[in-house]
Parts: sequence; C-alpha cells; structure tokens
Amino acid sequence: MTNRGKLTEAIATYKKVAQSNPNSVEAYLRLGNSLEIQGNLGEAIRAYNRALQLNPKLGEAHIKLGNVLEEQGNLADAVKAYKRAIKCKPNDVIALTVLGHALRKQGNLTAAVEAYKRATKIDAKQVDAFVGMGTALIELGSMAKAVKAFKAAVQLNPNDAESYLNLGVALEDQGELVEAIAVYERAIQLDPNNIDAYNNLGIALETQGNFSRAITTFNKALQLSPDDAEVYYNLALAFYNQGNLTQAIATLNKVVQLNPLDAEAYAQLGVALNKQGNPTEATAALNRAVHIKPDSAEIYWKLGTVLNQQGQKPEALAALKKARELYRAEGELDTVDELDQLMQRLPASWG
Repeated sequence: MTNRGKLTEAIATYKKVAQSNPNSVEAYLRLGNSLEIQGNLGEAIRAYNRALQLNPKLGEAHIKLGNVLEEQGNLADAVKAYKRAIKCKPNDVIALTVLGHALRKQGNLTAAVEAYKRATKIDAKQVDAFVGMGTALIELGSMAKAVKAFKAAVQLNPNDAESYLNLGVALEDQGELVEAIAVYERAIQLDPNNIDAYNNLGIALETQGNFSRAITTFNKALQLSPDDAEVYYNLALAFYNQGNLTQAIATLNKVVQLNPLDAEAYAQLGVALNKQGNPTEATAALNRAVHIKPDSAEIYWKLGTVLNQQGQKPEALAALKKARELYRAEGELDTVDELDQLMQRLPASWG
C-alpha cells in the first residue's frame, strides 16, 4: 500500500474511532494530524476544534490548530491559538517559539523577539527560538543583538548552514568583515550548494578590497545558478571596482538581458560606459534606468554626474535638481546638503 493509501486508511480508522467514542480527544487529535498531512486543512481545523471542545485546556491541540491556521495564511487566528496554548501552559517553549514565528511573519517583530526571549529563558537549548530571534533582530536592524542570537544558535547546532549565513549578514553589517568571511566560508563547508552563502561571501570580499577572490566566488555561485541576475550584478561591480571595465560592461549587459527591468544595472552600465569613453551609450543606459525607476534619486544623481562630465550642462543640472527633490522627499537631508554644495559650485550660467 502506498503512503497515500495508508493515510486514507488512517483517516477512515480515526473517523470510526471518533464516531464510536465521540469523547475521545486522542482520536480527534490523530484525525486532525492525518487530515493536515493530507492537505485537507479545513477538516483538520474542525477535528482540532472538536478536540478543544472536549478539553479546552489542551495546549497541544491549540498549537496544532495554530499550525494549520498558519499554513492557511490566517496569521491573526494562528497567533490567538498559540497564545491560548501559552495560557494553558505558560512555560511551553514550543508554543512560545511558534508564536514568535507567527508574529514575525505578521510583521510584529518586537513582540516576536519577546516571545523568543521567553522561550530561551525557559530552555537555553531551544535552538529554533534563537534562530527566529536572530532573524527578527536582523529585520529590526538590531545587528549586535542578532549576532549574539545566531552565535548561540550555531553553538547549539554547529551544522546549521543557514544560521551561519545569517550570522555572517549581521557581522558584515557591524563591519566585522574578517569574521563574516570566516562564517560564510563555514556555511559553504556545511552546504556547498548554498548560492546565498557564495554571494554574500563575494560581497564581503569585495568590500574588503579582495576583488580577485570576490570574482572567483561569484563565478562559483554562477556555476550553481547560471541565470542568477543578482550574482551577475555583484560580479559586475567587482570587475568595475577592479578596473576591468570591459568585463564589467559585458557582465552588466548579461544582467539586463536576464532582467530587462533592472534599473540599477542600467545605471551602473551607464557609469561604466561613460568611464570607458562611450558617452552616447552611457546616456542611453542611464535614461533607460530613469525610465524604469523614475523615483530613484541615486540614478538621477548618476545621470547628472555623467551628463556633467560629458559637458551637457543644462541637462546635468536638471538631473541633479531632480535627485535633490527626491532625496528631500525621502528625508535624506545630509545628501540634500551635499547636492546643494555640488550645485553651488556649478556656473550660474547653467541655470
């Protein structure tokens, strides 16, 4: 008998048990679990609700109900179910951890961190809670705390490549490049097919100024994922920063071939073409970037800079003014001041 056949048989058996013994909480729990595995989430919810009618203080059933609701995308009711489980058993680390997961998915990051903290205080070996906490802290921008959470996670589970990857992200954000690089390398040792680990390692190496090794690393990522536009873009930046304009331009052309709506790639292509001495193509690429992303202050700044270098003064000033307007709307006042100083140095005849 196939697994599917066994599952169908199990559901039929649990239904018979529940019919003959309608007060059997265990029968409804097992029925709900089997229905959930089958993908019949609506019936699974009914089975778990029946179990809870029989025993409202059964935390396990509240957790199972929450899991199905979460699987349905009903995060609000899932959170309520997990909270009921915690009310039944305040020190249930599983309930606290899954509550944290649901709150994080809901975007309630601060509450998620608090749920994870409670779980880890009760059980200092609850690795899933440390991982969830670290992820939520990264999303909150609390990188120093995220580093602590992921260091605890990898100490508990030294073979979790994903935790090493996230630890590297937090370390890199803190400026700890040497440690971040070592951590990304560990993630790759554990999972040699992890494209994100190669990509992040390449970015860290590039930031460090090790362009040759960054290029090698990005190429390894592309061996695993030959059509990854993001990796190609990072590879192009490494070539550009290395001074290899020919390879940078060829790679950026590959990026826009893979993703014709990548405004940043067109903008960087324009900068590279201008530096190579191809002003017409450079302007065309930057105008294409502006067309794709007309609300990008950075792209307008790049366009203005390139036009200025080409001697197209009125057009350059118009682009820089647009960049200033967009930066002001974003609240980037330091950048606005920088642009003001730049434009003050331009001849009055430009305006």
